[in-house]
Amino acid sequence: AKLRQDQAAQFKKLKAKKTTSEPPKQAKPVIEPSQTIVLGGIEKVKVDTIKQQFDARVDTGAATSSINAVDIQEFERNGKTWIKFHISDDKTAKEDQLWIESPVIRYAKIRQSTSEETERRPVVELWVQVGKIHEKAQFTLADRSQMSHPILLGREFIQDIALVDVSKSYLQSETK
Repeated sequence: AKLRQDQAAQFKKLKAKKTTSEPPKQAKPVIEPSQTIVLGGIEKVKVDTIKQQFDARVDTGAATSSINAVDIQEFERNGKTWIKFHISDDKTAKEDQLWIESPVIRYAKIRQSTSEETERRPVVELWVQVGKIHEKAQFTLADRSQMSHPILLGREFIQDIALVDVSKSYLQSETK
């Protein structure tokens, strides 16, 4: 009984202390309101290695970003797995597509919302630019030929960098 009384007294002290103490300070936001970058639902993305721009769908519902990669070829360089591919879109002729070469960072298991099956996809890191945002991002290489945009920017790219207004397009793009 004495133990219960001691526990009850400690509980009361903790409860009283919690209600009288100041609330914890909020972490400083990564983006200051005056510096907030707003992306539209569709933006132009420049891929540094090939210096070409592509339309990208900005999708907060997708965790990872992906690229419509074609002619994917794995090879070994200095004991590491590398991959080379083209980014396919409707606007670039096949003969004008430039090769992108990059080491494979990892392989991701991707599950489509329309299927229970998982697909193993290579993941590469590329420097990309969207307006003022110039970041290194991870992309899964996927067949996006049925999609309207060759690049999808997911939450991992957008997080702590920008907000998204899906009702608008090309907010950060120089050419619309």
